[in-house]
Amino acid sequence: MAIAAGPARVLVIDDEEVNLYSCRLILEKHGLAVDTDVDPFAGRERALSGNYQLILLDVCMPDLGGMEILRDVRERRSDLAEHRLGRPSGEARGL
Repeated sequence: MAIAAGPARVLVIDDEEVNLYSCRLILEKHGLAVDTDVDPFAGRERALSGNYQLILLDVCMPDLGGMEILRDVRERRSDLAEHRLGRPSGEARGL
């Protein structure tokens, strides 16, 4: 998959609006093009169909978690690299 010219595209999927807002502010400040989705199902479809260089996922969302979205994306988008960030306290189980 070719990478589009211009700023890198980032997708943030999180069920907390404040997290989406914070991520957008920080990432756009650094010149990135940011899309956000509060609905994990819509976010998964966007991740599968979009040309994103980075996808940030909330691991614990109701109905569809970030690990499930990651699994689906990895099955269809083998061109993406995976980097996992966990909580320092080890609260993010199963990573």
